[in-house]
Amino acid sequence: MYLITPHTLALLPHYSIDHQTKVLETNQSILCKEPPLQLIKLNCLIGGSSYDGRKEAMTYHFGFKQRIPIAIFPQQNLYFFPTKSPEAPDCIWLSLANIRFIKRHENKTNVQFHNGYILTLEQSLYTVRKQHERAGMCKLMYEMGMMRNQTELYAEKGVSTYNY
Repeated sequence: MYLITPHTLALLPHYSIDHQTKVLETNQSILCKEPPLQLIKLNCLIGGSSYDGRKEAMTYHFGFKQRIPIAIFPQQNLYFFPTKSPEAPDCIWLSLANIRFIKRHENKTNVQFHNGYILTLEQSLYTVRKQHERAGMCKLMYEMGMMRNQTELYAEKGVSTYNY
């Protein structure tokens, strides 16, 4: 099983008998037995929640229903987003923190990572940028919004959030 780290750039489907994922890292690529979605789910558990719980939170806060970004381990800035439906066999998962820029290249989209590596995707520039933006919203919610939402909920119930 592969542990997603801040060095993980992307999880790509890999089609061979022994491996189902090609992991792009800052300085290397690694082949894994598990498919990308299974790695995302297992790493969510390591990060303190289930994949379904992370999805449900995004739907609750933002109304996202498709291609939902996932906070794998917010404390380590590990936010990933899918390029297609996560159940699609050719879905790629991209690390929000490692993307330098996204731009059109002919009829495709190039994602350049901070290490200079460029990944070319079949998805439109609009789709990839929208997914990137949604993942940024997810990150912002975990960094700022969750504390505010909890405080508001306690205030509605008349419960003090201060310890005396």
